[in-house]
Amino acid sequence: MNSQNTQTTGVSRRSIARGAAWSVPTIALASVAPATAASVCEPTKVTESAKPASTTSAAAGESTFVLPSNVTSINFDIAGGGGGAYSPAANYHGGSGVRLIGTLDVPAGATIRIVAGQGGTGPAGWGADTATGGQGFGNGANSGTVPSNSNDTLTGGSGGGGSAILVNGTAMVIAGGGGGAAGQGSYTITGSGSHATFSGSNGGDATFPGASTATATSRHNVTVTGASPMRSQWINGSGNAYGATPGESGVASVAASTNPITNENNWYGYYKAAAGSAGNLTTGGNGGVGALNRRIAGSTGKSMLLGGSGGGGGYAGGAGGTVWCQIYWQAGGSRLAYMFSGSAGGGSSYLNDAAQATPSLAGNGSATQGRRNPGFATVTYDTVCP
Repeated sequence: MNSQNTQTTGVSRRSIARGAAWSVPTIALASVAPATAASVCEPTKVTESAKPASTTSAAAGESTFVLPSNVTSINFDIAGGGGGAYSPAANYHGGSGVRLIGTLDVPAGATIRIVAGQGGTGPAGWGADTATGGQGFGNGANSGTVPSNSNDTLTGGSGGGGSAILVNGTAMVIAGGGGGAAGQGSYTITGSGSHATFSGSNGGDATFPGASTATATSRHNVTVTGASPMRSQWINGSGNAYGATPGESGVASVAASTNPITNENNWYGYYKAAAGSAGNLTTGGNGGVGALNRRIAGSTGKSMLLGGSGGGGGYAGGAGGTVWCQIYWQAGGSRLAYMFSGSAGGGSSYLNDAAQATPSLAGNGSATQGRRNPGFATVTYDTVCP
């Protein structure tokens, strides 16, 4: 019995020792449990964006990235670039780009490219060079091409570039850019007659996705003050693009002669602008370049040349601004030259069936000479845990 008791006591001690040794892993396992709980996957929001790097350059902004393999939907907010202003004599602002806010279904692991269109610009006054259009997905067009470093030229504003979201190389969402504002100018060739007064027109706004009818920008009016009899004239603005259909010039006639006008009484001429480019889901549609008038040469050696405003880019491009000019003999023998352009059309916008969005105007048409109001493109998505 005593030997059994002694053995029992010995076994118990060894069992306790073994139990103490085996208890260490148990305690260690318990201590790592909180670290394991902290490693649970938490979804995060990722933002990718693009915008032009400068407001003085015509270059667009863009970014390309690859989605995670388990992301199949993205949110977006994009706007096309605003059209350029005409403000040496009056503040005619460029047309607005379209803004689209919505969602887009995408293939898992898709490559996304976002493009932010640059805004158009406008002249700083007499002697301004050609106004260059803002680049983008569908470039905004230049104003009519005038000679560089000339003191007797004017231009309208240039067009804004389109913005877009491309999925695996194909555009799924496009926000059109605004058209350039109308330009104008007048001077007395001989005598002391009065100049003209103008009621100008703003650039055409870009059109919403799904637009099914053509629209034209507003008329540009002129009244020859002090003329006897009083004289007035108007010119239609050019067409905005809609859907895949490009904008068309506001007038169809083209003056036959390219020689400078010198002393033809009451001569006048219309000058047709370029139409925009048709809808394109790979590169976008470019705006139409503005018209250029027949040079008016005065007896004092001064002459006048006006470049029409440039159309906005986008899915399809808006038309460039037309130009109208005239020499008019006023009572008393004075001769007045004046000219003005119609405003240019805005570009169109596009939504693929995989996208849903609320459209609005971005309100970014430029009202300041020489200033570009760019578009933007932002994409957000939530990472998905395995």
